[in-house]
Amino acid sequence: MAKSKILVVDDNAYLVDILSFSLEMENYEVLKAYDGEEAIKIISNNPPDLILADIMMPKMDGFELCKKTKEDPKTKDIPFLFLTAKGKLDDQLKGFSLGGDDYIVKPFNLNDLLKKIAKSIEQYKEKGSIVKDIPKEGDISEFPIIKVLQSMKSNKETATLTATTSDDVGKIYIKNGKITKAETSVSKDKVALESILTWKDGKFQIKNSVPQDIAETEISLE
Repeated sequence: MAKSKILVVDDNAYLVDILSFSLEMENYEVLKAYDGEEAIKIISNNPPDLILADIMMPKMDGFELCKKTKEDPKTKDIPFLFLTAKGKLDDQLKGFSLGGDDYIVKPFNLNDLLKKIAKSIEQYKEKGSIVKDIPKEGDISEFPIIKVLQSMKSNKETATLTATTSDDVGKIYIKNGKITKAETSVSKDKVALESILTWKDGKFQIKNSVPQDIAETEISLE
């Protein structure tokens, strides 16, 4: 059986080597690129089964690389994982809005990354895509909150997203696609929002309404 191919794109040559070694130990074939332009050429000539890319790179950054990859009908279904130090919430939302399939913030846990890669490739090879419709309720492990949230923003929904874990319950309120309020048992607004987005396990539910007293002022992500 042919090995699955992974394209690693990062201008940090040392990190590329470390990731390549780890992936080759997992029996993957690794392709390497050090900027977005180089990556585009590789993707066109030798399409990988998964792209793992940094954002901050010369010539073409990871956002533009993702956009171009997802706009091309021949490559749009290839799983695209961001692996970056840009951990701000607005960067993560932008990554998903461009079609990114996952967003991993450095420093990262290598074992967790390898699990995400294996799962993404398995889904891609089985279904030809890992894109899934966001349901009104489901497991956070399968549908990360940030991806659910991006879908709601893109569709300009007015809704309440409730996330429940074994330790806490969080609510995020959206009006016309704007994240206007968030709360957990111990925090509110931006702090609560950032906390909820780190939850990896539990359940979520979307209700297509918000309390009348919820304002339309969007939470600042800066």
